[in-house]
Amino acid sequence: MIWIFIKEALIMAWQSLRSNKLRTILTISGITIGIFSIIAVFTVIDSIKNQINTSIESLGSNTIFVQKWPWVFDADFPWWKYISRPNPSYREYLFLQNNAETIEEISYLASTQQKASTPLLTKSDQYLSGITLSYPDFFPFKIREGRMFTANETEQGEAVCIIGYQTAIDYFGNTEAVGQAIKVGSQKLTVIGVLDKEGENMLGGSGDELVFVPVLFLRNFIKLDSDQANPNILLKPKSDYTREDAINEIRILMRQYRKLSPKKEDDFSINTSTMLTIGVQGLFRSLSMGGWIIGGFALLVGGFGIANIMFVSVKERTQQIGIQKALGAKRRFILLQFMIESVFLSIMGGIIGLILVLILSLLLQFLIKFSFPLTFANIIMGILIAMIVGFLAGIIPALQASKLDPVEAMRKNA
Repeated sequence: MIWIFIKEALIMAWQSLRSNKLRTILTISGITIGIFSIIAVFTVIDSIKNQINTSIESLGSNTIFVQKWPWVFDADFPWWKYISRPNPSYREYLFLQNNAETIEEISYLASTQQKASTPLLTKSDQYLSGITLSYPDFFPFKIREGRMFTANETEQGEAVCIIGYQTAIDYFGNTEAVGQAIKVGSQKLTVIGVLDKEGENMLGGSGDELVFVPVLFLRNFIKLDSDQANPNILLKPKSDYTREDAINEIRILMRQYRKLSPKKEDDFSINTSTMLTIGVQGLFRSLSMGGWIIGGFALLVGGFGIANIMFVSVKERTQQIGIQKALGAKRRFILLQFMIESVFLSIMGGIIGLILVLILSLLLQFLIKFSFPLTFANIIMGILIAMIVGFLAGIIPALQASKLDPVEAMRKNA
């Protein structure tokens, strides 16, 4: 019985909307713009958030970075206190490696840019990434051809390298790169490995265009603990220790090595991926709030538009309402009829808004090669928002229609 009741109300609401096509289109435009604004912002935010979170996760949830600068700071950041700090040195890396009891893996990472050339290509700014043997334990890479460094090559700083997928194509074209040489400054690097293609993540992390060398090889060009080398000590705790246990021990050992008195502040930073996650969440909260504010104003205008049209519709159909009541229509039928019309109007606007978001996401994906998928959660959220706006906009006109006296209503002209 209830479904027949709803079906009749839907049919009458649809007939009313069809008979006033232009008014219907103008009415739903506000809802369309509002839903489009909110869902478009959330679609972009969700896509970027997922990409950034994936990139952050690639750093490892348990990875600890000992560096000169902290990753998180605010507008009052005292940069003058940090700029004179020493960078983590290779000797400090060895000290932690030999003395830290909570650490399972440790690596040292530094980099520089140098002129590099082969008969096929010369680059003036080739990135050399100096790594230790345990680097793949932190940032795994798959060697497509050749092999990894040996312990002896790493400890001696031998002139050997592993190159990224794109680097191999740039320097050697379609010929096999393993066994060939890249001239860097006055040094000749022998290629011993080529990596699989990785692609870039949102943090810019990719080995496709890099040249990996033993970190001690970089001493031919730059001091490892200089600002230009941007050195990092990477650490992972043992499975039976928490990350906090490892951080506490690292802090004690670093202070001990640098002979800092108890009253002195740390002159190094210990960073973790969770710091980036917290910072990113704060940024996206602000962006989401902006999306709600922008879309909220459009929805407010759209809601007033629907309410206004529903009041007009009640006035135009006063005689019809009187006839329906005289024939036995209940108040709830009249109420439901106008509520369905209002909600239906709003949902139509919401669906058009969602279609526009889908078109925009496909267009952006085609133009900038970046995925902006319209998720099921955002589709449901858009429809629910439209339903709520339609319900709130239509409830007062619907109540007014349901309370009309049938005799008085039939006396009025349509």
